[in-house]
Amino acid sequence: MEMTTLVLPVAGGLIAVVGGFLLLRAERHARRPAPPEAGLTPSYAEQAGGRFDGVNWTVPFVRVAAYPDFVSISCVTNQIVLRKGEVTGIDRERLLMATGLRIRHTRADLPGTVILWPRDAERLDAALRASLL
Repeated sequence: MEMTTLVLPVAGGLIAVVGGFLLLRAERHARRPAPPEAGLTPSYAEQAGGRFDGVNWTVPFVRVAAYPDFVSISCVTNQIVLRKGEVTGIDRERLLMATGLRIRHTRADLPGTVILWPRDAERLDAALRASLL
């Protein structure tokens, strides 16, 4: 009986520590610039949320950075660099009380669904359109 009462709290604590470590690594990975960003200063950057096919990441686990000719989107599961001509549209996406931006693109090597959940949808929409359309 005593062994059982010790196992559950120890297992729960271990799961919490490992989970916290993984979330810290995911957040740190999302802040890393993609190789094409080296030495450049973005015109717009923010930590956002996103959906890539069926995988969801909340704020601050997605980084979006806009440059004059491309946009970089980074998270643990994806590092996407979209350039002018690869995006066919940017649409508003509503989910409960949040407004996201769906990026429609022509690249087969990227997730078919790319939705960003920014803190300021208007500013990100303007930055994406200036960089990609």
